[in-house]
Amino acid sequence: MLGISKQGYVAKGFTLLELMIAVAILVIVLVIAVPSMQGLMQDNKQKVTRDLLANSLMVAQQEAIRANLSTYVCPTTNGTSCEAAWGANKGWLVFIDETRSGGLSSSDPVIAAHPKPQSGELKYSPSASGSTSTLVRFFPTGHATAGELTVCAPSNDYEDQRISITRMGRVEYASPSTTYCN
Repeated sequence: MLGISKQGYVAKGFTLLELMIAVAILVIVLVIAVPSMQGLMQDNKQKVTRDLLANSLMVAQQEAIRANLSTYVCPTTNGTSCEAAWGANKGWLVFIDETRSGGLSSSDPVIAAHPKPQSGELKYSPSASGSTSTLVRFFPTGHATAGELTVCAPSNDYEDQRISITRMGRVEYASPSTTYCN
């Protein structure tokens, strides 16, 4: 604000009261914006993991067709071996089953290994009733074992991100849910 002093000089700047009001408004805006920004960041982490997982599934399908061998996506904690179940603190592996053993052998090439997601956990539910398999398989024809992979949200405040895999090998995003992993 400009003002003229008794000596005729023009004073430039803000008064203490104006600065206090500006700081108070800034604090109010931050108090409102920061929590919603954290929610946006959490939602973005979920979607990034979903996108990486969907990309890995598509790579597995392409490699199955290219190599004319089955490829698999499985849960992992160390990046070198498959685990018995999907869950918290687990990433995933993509490998070509050159030995045709139906699982990861020491001579099977690992195409990709992803560490555990930044937040949440991964769940897999095969479409075949009664199936307990934890492996997502892509056949040399491009077809797949149908199922659904879910990137579970760390709390009910966020949506679970789901990926559907059809028998024809189509990998697509399913509608998000807040109740699927609970």
